[in-house]
Formats: sequence, C-alpha cells, structure tokens
Amino acid sequence: MSDLLLGQDWLRPVHDAPGRPFGTGLSTIVGMLAKQAALHPDAPFLTDLTASASQMYTYSRAYVEVQQCAALLSAWGLQPGDRVGILGPNSAGFVVAVLATLEAGCVGVLLNHRDPEARLANRALFTGVRLLLHDSSEPPTAVERACSFAELRALASTQQDTAAAAPPKATDAALIFFTSGTTGAPKAVVQSHYNVAQNAMSVAQHHAIAPGQRLACVLPLHHVNGLEFTVFSVLMGGGHTFLFRGLDGLKFWPIVSEHDIHIVSLVPNLLRLLADRPGLRGNFQHRLRYAVSAAAPLSTQIAESVWNRLALRILQGYGLSEVTNFSCIMPPEIGDTEYEKWMLRGRRTSIGPALPGQDVQILAGGGLAGQGEEGEVVIRGHCVMSGYLHNEKASEEAFEGGWFYTGDLGYWLPDSAGRPFLQISGRIRDIAKRSGAMVNLLEVDEALAAIPGVADAACAAFPNQWVDEEIGAVVVRQAGAVLDAEQVIDHCRRVLPFLEVPKAIVFVDEVPRNATGKVRRSEITPNFYGLEDRLFTERPPEELGIK
Repeated sequence: MSDLLLGQDWLRPVHDAPGRPFGTGLSTIVGMLAKQAALHPDAPFLTDLTASASQMYTYSRAYVEVQQCAALLSAWGLQPGDRVGILGPNSAGFVVAVLATLEAGCVGVLLNHRDPEARLANRALFTGVRLLLHDSSEPPTAVERACSFAELRALASTQQDTAAAAPPKATDAALIFFTSGTTGAPKAVVQSHYNVAQNAMSVAQHHAIAPGQRLACVLPLHHVNGLEFTVFSVLMGGGHTFLFRGLDGLKFWPIVSEHDIHIVSLVPNLLRLLADRPGLRGNFQHRLRYAVSAAAPLSTQIAESVWNRLALRILQGYGLSEVTNFSCIMPPEIGDTEYEKWMLRGRRTSIGPALPGQDVQILAGGGLAGQGEEGEVVIRGHCVMSGYLHNEKASEEAFEGGWFYTGDLGYWLPDSAGRPFLQISGRIRDIAKRSGAMVNLLEVDEALAAIPGVADAACAAFPNQWVDEEIGAVVVRQAGAVLDAEQVIDHCRRVLPFLEVPKAIVFVDEVPRNATGKVRRSEITPNFYGLEDRLFTERPPEELGIK
C-alpha cells in the first residue's frame, strides 16, 4: 500500500459507493467552518462548560482563532502531512487545536490524556508526532516539542498573516485514532479528509442538525463519537455544541434544562446510571429529543428503563474508527409502535439502517446473508479508512474482497417499508471455546443484564484443563438488591445452554470498561484464577460463586 498520509493513490474497491465517485463535493471539514462563519457569523458554535466560567465561541470567533493558530503552526515550520499530537480532556482548546491542525494541512493524532506516560511516548513515536498540543500547564515529556492550548492561542493572537495552507486532497490524511484494543493490540487508524467530511455530513443530515440545534458532548474528544459526531457533525449543520467533561449526574439535568439541550450522545453504562437515578431529574423542564447510544451493546433492559423512568428515547448507532464513526443508526422519526418493536420488545436492540455513502451488509457462507441469517458485518463506501498506519498486512486483511470486515456478527430484519434494520448479535473475537464449541460472550452478557437486581454485569473466559475455557462473570448489584451467586447462575441456566452458563460469579462495585463503555474482558479473567483444575458438571456442586 502506498503512503497513507500525503499524496497517496490508495483508492480501492472498498471505497466505492454506488453512483458517486470518492471525493466529490466536500473534501475538508475546515472548509465548512469558513462557510458557517460567512453564513452565520454570530451564531453560537461551541460552549465550553468545563472551565470555572463557561466560554462561548461564535462561528466567526472560532474561524478567526483557528486561522491564527494554523498560521502559527505553519510559521513554526510544520508542513502538510506532519503529525501533531493532541492531548487533553474535553475543552474548547482541544477543538481549536484539532481544527487548526487540519487547516494547516497537518494530521491530528488523537491521544488519551489518561494513558500512562510510556504509552503516550510509544504512540507519539509510532506516528511520528512532531509537535504535541496539550491541555495542562506542565508539558508532558512524551515528545520533545510541546505547547499548551493556552500558549498556542496566546501566541497565535499576534499572527498578522493568516493565509490558509493549500487545500488538502480528498485522500490526504486528516486524523489518526488508536483503536481500543479490546480484541487485540491497538492499531493506528488513518482517516482521510473525505472520510471525515462525508461521515459528518451524513450524520448531520440524519439528525437534522441545523442552526439552533444544541448537542451535548459528554464523551471524550479523543474518540470518534465525541469528536466526529458532537463536534464535526454539528459544525457541518451549523448547530451548537456544549462541551462537558464527563457525566456528572447531579449537574446533568440542570445543565440540559438551562441550556435547552436537544440531543446527547452517551454510552449504555452512562444511560443506565441516569435511569437508576430518575429522581435527579427533579422538576427540571427540558426539550431533550433523544439520547444517542453507541460504542458498546445496548440491552433492551437499559433502553426500557430509560424509556419508563425518564420518558427518553435512545437511538442506537453502530460504527468503528475504521469507518469514521457511524455506519448505521436508528431513524429519529419512527413512531412509538415501531420504536417499541425495535428497541424495547425484541431480544436485542436494533442499530437501524445504513447511513448514506455506506454499504453495510451481512456475509455468511461466502455470500450475502438473507433475512434473519447471522453472519459477519462488512462495510464499504466513502467512510472506510485509508488503512492502518505502518501495518499494511492488517490493512490488506481488513479490506479483503472489497469489504471492510468489522469482526462483528449480526443479521438484518425488514422494517414496515422493507428497509434492512441491522442487529448486532456478537463479536467474532468475543468468543470462548469450550470443549470445541464456540460461546458468544455478548449473549451471556445479555442474559446477565436481564436478571432482576443486576445493575451491570459482564463475563469472560478463563482457562480450564477440562474444557479448554470456562465462563465466569462479574456482577454489580442494584442498590438494595438481595442477590447471590446461586440466583444468578439459576437464572442463566433457564435461558442459556449449560456450556454458556457462567460457572463462577464475583460481585464487584464496577464492571471494567474502557472510556467508550466496552468491556475489558482481560481484566475480568483474573477473578477466576485458581479454577483451572475444577470440573464444572451439568449439575454443579454447592459452591456456585466466589465469595
């Protein structure tokens, strides 16, 4: 594969979309900032609620500041294609740093500020970061050259020449995200300018984002959902983003009410926390249209709890960094009957139909799967990444046969108009192998989540000399719930075959998850060390759990 960063010619069948060549129309996200600043100069673009006193950026203010910062980066000798690391919690400074990096023709490398120093250093070295833009007053030692967001804006304000860099090609790299690593070593995903612009426009149109629409950004900006949905898509539609620094249950509803928030993007465990504490909403009036959920599977139990206790709809979406955020999402306009069918009454919640510019299919048995037939979810179209940086083998494997292979299992069912609504049923690598049989760990998670008195739960495989791998689970009790290991296992026995039933239960305060809500199964497994030699039979002995 040729260079993924600058001047490349890597287009291949996986980037095809019916009726429209790659690169037509928009090619850069920053071009939209200039357009919105011209059309709506005084309209609010960004309100930062993370500081002691909130800051509001209009489109014209954001455009001027981004241009000044981009000019400063160029004055420092950064060239198109150079990598700029961006590190910090959610803030307006983070957003300006990203947009200025793109405006200067550089490639933004999104880094997690919670990562240890050694990992930051390794990732900066791997991607070739020349400059690190960061939030704190103390520069990290991960790279030699660093500048804080505050210093960048202060120095940039003196820039007289704000001439923009040459417009990037559609195939030029814009951003690099690291995958979560839940299914193996993290990879560096390269997204092109056209990937980013196309996905942002599709998502903006899906949610009817327009001037006056207000979205809350709660999820971290170093992940695709936080940055590309609640910032870039809002920018595309001319809406208004409110930046949170995580979810504070005590402040969430007052802020939603005070600032008239219309849409919020959360992950399932955060939605569960809100539903478990409906009293926090109090008498605050709001016009919240719905919450968007992605990154981790959403159970029907959480969706129903949010609906019953908060009278709030959830639109579940689906996507990966490799396909530039969302590929599918539930339509906002469906009626209550349809909503209940797809989100509350089935075995699992739906992720809806594919977004424009993406072809999402199910492959099974060497061909396209039929209605209700399970197979691997594959995607092609304008939002598919350029590839994995410095990993041509992994890129070739991911793009085999003209599709991006997600590693997720799913099937489709038609809605009343015949549109394919997709359901995610598992992950190929979220599998345990027990006596030669494959166990879908997400199905076990679903069974655990449905148990009365369970607030959160997840399972993992652990080594066992008798059957290769056995299944154990960690469970968080709801407040006041009386629940023991035998009750958990008895419930699972009623809904799962014996080979899928967790054989050991540990009660914990919190299920280990990453920042986007995905279960870190490798951190669950050590709970069951010491059970490698134990034989679990069809009628298990008295000791069903670990105290």
